[in-house]
Amino acid sequence: MRYETSYFGANTQLNNSGIVGTIRDALNWRNIKTYYMSAYAWSTSGQTNLNHYTGQRYLWDAAWVDNTTGRPVAGGQTAAEAAPANSHLETQAQADTRRDASLAAINAMQVWLAGKGYFTAWNYGVGPTTQSALQTRGQYETNPIQPDTASVYDYRTAPSMQGFAVTADNVSKGYEFEFTANPTPNWRVTFNASKTTAVRTNVGGAVLDELVAYMDTLMAGPAGDLVRFNSDYSAANELRQDWIPWRGQYTLMKLQENTAASELRKWRYNVITNYSFREGFLKGVGVGASYRWQDKVIIGYPVIAGTGGLGSFDLKKPYYGPSEGGFDVWVSYERKLTSKINWKIQANVRNVGQNDGLIPISVQPDGKTWASVRTNPVQEWFVTNTFSF
Repeated sequence: MRYETSYFGANTQLNNSGIVGTIRDALNWRNIKTYYMSAYAWSTSGQTNLNHYTGQRYLWDAAWVDNTTGRPVAGGQTAAEAAPANSHLETQAQADTRRDASLAAINAMQVWLAGKGYFTAWNYGVGPTTQSALQTRGQYETNPIQPDTASVYDYRTAPSMQGFAVTADNVSKGYEFEFTANPTPNWRVTFNASKTTAVRTNVGGAVLDELVAYMDTLMAGPAGDLVRFNSDYSAANELRQDWIPWRGQYTLMKLQENTAASELRKWRYNVITNYSFREGFLKGVGVGASYRWQDKVIIGYPVIAGTGGLGSFDLKKPYYGPSEGGFDVWVSYERKLTSKINWKIQANVRNVGQNDGLIPISVQPDGKTWASVRTNPVQEWFVTNTFSF
């Protein structure tokens, strides 16, 4: 039997964490750095401990900067003799300039998102959305615009884009085969197999693609440099680290458009056999066994250099997880209890001989290190009683 099934606007496995997390972090840390806030509320603003390299989250310390790219490469507390090659320690004034460039870019992001209806659509309580009302730290020190409570909205409490989903159109095609034979009146053998492919198209859609492209530009520039958590630079503290994991998954999904979905196992088959004794001292006894098998599945791809500082994936060299099989056996006995009531008891052992273990479901770009796993199905047994009348 051949079949084809289409789904339009179906949810994918990709959630909203990268988008909402990056935007929330950007706006919260913009407020913290602009108003010298020790937490996320305006009541914590105006902190006066301005000693650099003391880890104050609202400050922005000077860093070692690459002489060629002008990008930070190490925290400014690094001893001179351990400074990265081809770099220099910027002055605090230069660090402040980088800080204000980052804050200005995030202010522009807020204006852009507001113009697209982002905050209205997701029920944010948002402060000023015009560029003249949003300031960098340097502007605030020179000519402060006293914000109201809404201006320093705690974006941690914002709605988490409930109902948001990355969607795609899917077309599944395949074949199913089934064969049943009775070599003897007491013995039945069944074999079935299926081959399935699914093609995903229209991933995300035009509106999401526009947002992703805009966020890519932001994260590749000064906005992505925003230092979170403390005052001293480290690559792990950059705002772009919020964006990269989700963006990698979205990149992969876009690359896989119009190709067979990697998470599907192409082939599956089952063999089932059962023998029932109808006479003699074993009359009413039945024995059976089955074997289940499913094909290997793609669990990852090598990472290759992409464009705009974003990595990509080599779809021609996928990493595969193992094929899987399981063997089951059972024995049953049935008889009539009365002229109208039939009784059957059956003992089953599933996954015969299988022990505890782990099966990889995703792998790191090196193709060897497991990123996520699931437990191996283990041997189990159960007994059922059935009364029919």
